[in-house]
Amino acid sequence: MQQDISFSSINPLKIKSFFRKLSAISDSYSDKEHYVDDFGIQPKKYEGPYTKAETPLRERIKQLEEDLLKVSEERDIALEENRKKIDELNITLLSVRETLEKLRKAKERKEKRIRQLEEKINKTVKVRSHIPSH
Repeated sequence: MQQDISFSSINPLKIKSFFRKLSAISDSYSDKEHYVDDFGIQPKKYEGPYTKAETPLRERIKQLEEDLLKVSEERDIALEENRKKIDELNITLLSVRETLEKLRKAKERKEKRIRQLEEKINKTVKVRSHIPSH
């Protein structure tokens, strides 16, 4: 369900002030990204001091980031191993296909030779049966 936003009950001066502040924040963020991209500057991370409540959270975040990095490295290694196995299986499959094709062609040649010999035998038997005895 969609609701329409109405500014009719809000003071126009407050709306104007709000949008000016919003625009200033957006512009400063845009400028910051512009400088970061142009100069290759990496934004600095806040290094502390942290409150007592923040310290365990920061440690937990650091630990989770390390775990994520470790898991992503393991995943990448597993993917690479799987790709290698797939490549090996494809090579083996291609070899099997080539061998089957060679066997099929050899079988066709043998069957053709057998048919030729059978025809030759049949012609010889027919010719001998028509030769009168001496």
